[in-house]
Amino acid sequence: DEVDQHGFKAQFLAIRDSFEVSVIADYAKSDANCCWGSAQVFNGPTTPLVQAYASLNGLTYTNAPAAERDRSASLNTTPGELVEDGGLSVRLEWNLRDDITLTSLTSLRDWENTQTDADADFVPADLFILNEPADIENFSQELNLLLPLRRRGNTTDDILLGFYYANEDYGSQFGVETGHDADNYLNALISSLRGATACLPGVVAVDCLFPVGVGALLADGQLSRTIFEQESESIGAYAHARISLTEKLGLVTGLRYTIEDKEGGADNPYW
Repeated sequence: DEVDQHGFKAQFLAIRDSFEVSVIADYAKSDANCCWGSAQVFNGPTTPLVQAYASLNGLTYTNAPAAERDRSASLNTTPGELVEDGGLSVRLEWNLRDDITLTSLTSLRDWENTQTDADADFVPADLFILNEPADIENFSQELNLLLPLRRRGNTTDDILLGFYYANEDYGSQFGVETGHDADNYLNALISSLRGATACLPGVVAVDCLFPVGVGALLADGQLSRTIFEQESESIGAYAHARISLTEKLGLVTGLRYTIEDKEGGADNPYW
């Protein structure tokens, strides 16, 4: 595994008379060769065939029991994961008069995760490649109005009125591609079930049921792609009150009304 990570966070604060502004920004990025791998714990009937592909591709194939003992994965790609996360928040506060305060809270965030060139078959044969990009975007806006009601001793009864809005967009894809060995590999499997003995990688044999290397079964390239999308929206209004009943007894109460709407689905443009 190899990981390249960096990030930063900055904050700005300004206060002038009855006005205050605070801005916070952050960003982080991680670029890694990681996340996909499997050690073979059992040698199945296709092990000799996979070994043949490993030799043709100039790769090392470690099978059981050495793979499990050494935790060694045999892949034909270099899987990667790229993660980017950035956000911005702005807080504005006005002290209008007589302890009446108006506050605005605004936030933005964008998160992206992309997994590329994942070896979905976990063997040196170039069979299937998986790519999974995902993105989430968030926005929220909140307004608060703090109103004093009455003063009792050292405490002040008040009520907070607020409005909240949030929106989130989510999108991801699940894509599978076939490698240049996929057609030949499937050909060999099907042919061996019919008694073929010489249908191996790189060999055009008369007992292969399909031509080798001409994409008769699985052409190189996109095999399937699924797109997932979802959008959610939330709107809320609320009130929060602090009331002193006696010098030692108080009441805190609140009320909120929220409307939420979500829409989403999945689409298979290529299958």
